[in-house]
Amino acid sequence: MLAAGTGTVVHVLDGIPDNKPGEQNTRDNWGNVVVLAHGPALYSVYAHLQMRSIRVKQGDVVTAGAEIARCGSSGRSPIPHLHFQVQRAAPLGSPTIAADFGDVVRRDGTRTVLVNRVIPSEGDQVRPVLRDEATAKALSFAPGQVFELVEQGTGRMERVEVKIDLLGRRSLESDRAKLFLDPYDAALVFVDYRGSPRSLLRYLLVGLARLPFDQAATLTWHDSLPRRLLLPSWMRAAADLLAVVVPELGAIGIEYRIERSEGKLRVHGKARTWCTEATLSLGGGPHRIELVHGERKSVMEMRPISSGRQGAPA
Repeated sequence: MLAAGTGTVVHVLDGIPDNKPGEQNTRDNWGNVVVLAHGPALYSVYAHLQMRSIRVKQGDVVTAGAEIARCGSSGRSPIPHLHFQVQRAAPLGSPTIAADFGDVVRRDGTRTVLVNRVIPSEGDQVRPVLRDEATAKALSFAPGQVFELVEQGTGRMERVEVKIDLLGRRSLESDRAKLFLDPYDAALVFVDYRGSPRSLLRYLLVGLARLPFDQAATLTWHDSLPRRLLLPSWMRAAADLLAVVVPELGAIGIEYRIERSEGKLRVHGKARTWCTEATLSLGGGPHRIELVHGERKSVMEMRPISSGRQGAPA
């Protein structure tokens, strides 16, 4: 049983035996249980746990994904299962809060689909993102890494370096622009862009707005790219005001699809007026991104020219 998020253990109850199949313990309703505090009026509960399997104690701080116990059938439980809920206070039985799950992979007919936020329905076939280490390593963008961006046809070149600031924000920076990114456990997400509209970093922003690190041979998902990121900085305030009045104008919907082959990932993106195809090397070679807008096609290659220095300051 894994922690749903970073938090502090505020309650642990252990020592209640698991039930025999078909039997229930109505005296100890919750069975063995752990309660985590994640913030003001935000707690998560993990109940009916296996006796003596709990790995944490009151006062421990755990991170998202940390193992806290094993699934069991203690308390009012006819079969082994997990009772999970989010609630407003620490005591068991406190008012609950609606909760969904993030980065879920779901079977949709013959397709494997990534859903950013979902409340599963009965009969859904779902699983978490299964992290592919080769993909995560190839796109880790470690501080200190340096790349050369080259636009084919025009010969334009741009040198970019991965940096990290005092707030822990990671970015790809050139003398023209800065592209902020967040490589977390399940995916790489580009979160902000500042600088010239002509910077070659724009290829990464539109071609790889979000890239899951999942092991699926094929995977599709829908993403939304804030339109303001594609505008010059002086136009962004006006765009933000317009998006309040007409929300659909504030974002660009993109359908993405990954196809995995040996040593490479191909990422296809399709928006209303343009499409992209990124070919990503998992072996340290160059990445290639094609952008097609109307009748115009442009290509950019991203070539590594030095390795990163983990933890190097900006």
